[in-house]
Amino acid sequence: MKLRGSGTFIQALKRTRQLAKKHDAQMKGYMLLLFIYAGATILLPLITVNVIDALVQADDFRQFLLLALLFFFANITKAIFRAVINIYTTRREFQYGKDLEWILMDCFFKKKGEFYVKIRYEF
Repeated sequence: MKLRGSGTFIQALKRTRQLAKKHDAQMKGYMLLLFIYAGATILLPLITVNVIDALVQADDFRQFLLLALLFFFANITKAIFRAVINIYTTRREFQYGKDLEWILMDCFFKKKGEFYVKIRYEF
């Protein structure tokens, strides 16, 4: 087996590390989404307790409807943020995989598409 150069693996490792740093710098928006999602998740049990409390005290129907509407919007917000986080995560994982694929293609393949590691089969 013959490799392109002795530093090919080291170069690929360095470029992979640079790629990981680039993706870490882009995680601020993702963390903001996670904090909002965590806030909606924490808010739901508190609203649920108030809705049940208002249901028990059925004398104030307007407060019950307001809390039920707040509970509904908190659930919808949580579902929307969960979907956005799943889409964002999937897209980032796909892009990260594609970038790693390009690094490997660049380090181990020639520009003409010939593989640098040649295996000799002898029969």
